[in-house]
Amino acid sequence: MSWRIEHADALSLLRELPDNWAQTCVTSPPRTSPFVTVLAVIAEVRRVLREDGTLWLFQQPGEPLQDALAELGFHRQSSRRWSAPLAVNRRARLLLFTKQSRFFCDALTLDRPRSRGLCCASGTPSAARRAQPLPCEPQLRNELTRRCMLAGSSPVACGVCGAPYRRTRPGESALGARRATCAHNDQSGRCLVLDPFCHPGTSTAEVAHRYGRSFLGITDAARIGERR
Repeated sequence: MSWRIEHADALSLLRELPDNWAQTCVTSPPRTSPFVTVLAVIAEVRRVLREDGTLWLFQQPGEPLQDALAELGFHRQSSRRWSAPLAVNRRARLLLFTKQSRFFCDALTLDRPRSRGLCCASGTPSAARRAQPLPCEPQLRNELTRRCMLAGSSPVACGVCGAPYRRTRPGESALGARRATCAHNDQSGRCLVLDPFCHPGTSTAEVAHRYGRSFLGITDAARIGERR
């Protein structure tokens, strides 16, 4: 597992990363960052994300990101089950964007915590129907980050191609275990979580470390202390 926070210009560092590398991105652009800069960074995030990857974006009101992200090729998951505006506090909301219409998502993570249901870890309509809305109380910002990260990534990934392992479905052997989504059957990998607007001490870094995800956070040292 690789876990690090880089103090660098996000756009410059992202341009050095390979295509189709990260599984999910959970981030919140600083309110003081120029819109054109935020958009350029997110465009690079899309390139770095795997084809089944997800972007969980905490967005401030008034930011015209939705239309701009659509022009970049992102798919807004418009069902209320996935990405209806969720009140993280009185100002921000959480939106889900994907590169493709089918994407990896562990829908059980979005379900009620004590649910015993088990569903396919993919963005299929049946999985979406079984997913429950995320909590929206102001004090649950960290909980939202945790559930987004766990929903968008798997604790096990292929060590060859990086494909996430999915939960076994009812009727399959070893119910509740993880099953490969590729032909390599190599469980040595870990899903990579990306936060290009990482701030030291933010919940994305903490959650990734706690739940064994590989993590790359990028923070601009010149902007430490900015309000988000």
